[in-house]
Amino acid sequence: MASSPPKLTPATPHQHPPPPRPIRACLFDMDGLLLDSEDKYTTCTNAILARYNRPPLPWHIKAQLQGRPGPQNFRVLGSVACVEGGVYEGAGVVSEL
Repeated sequence: MASSPPKLTPATPHQHPPPPRPIRACLFDMDGLLLDSEDKYTTCTNAILARYNRPPLPWHIKAQLQGRPGPQNFRVLGSVACVEGGVYEGAGVVSEL
């Protein structure tokens, strides 16, 4: 009786992973509706404000910022909150968080 070949397990170094599956769809969420990015922007904005000893972002200002691109948000935030440098700091804080 012939013996069957040994089974390969994930721990076997000679086994290769299966090829990646083809991409079937791509999602663009340009306004934050599908992926809740507004909470992330609020967290980042409040982190910038805290660095300048400013209170957290009030709702009436947050409403003005929603739906705008990030760089435009940082410009509006800088003018509304009187935060010099916040415009330039914004992208760095987003990356950190």
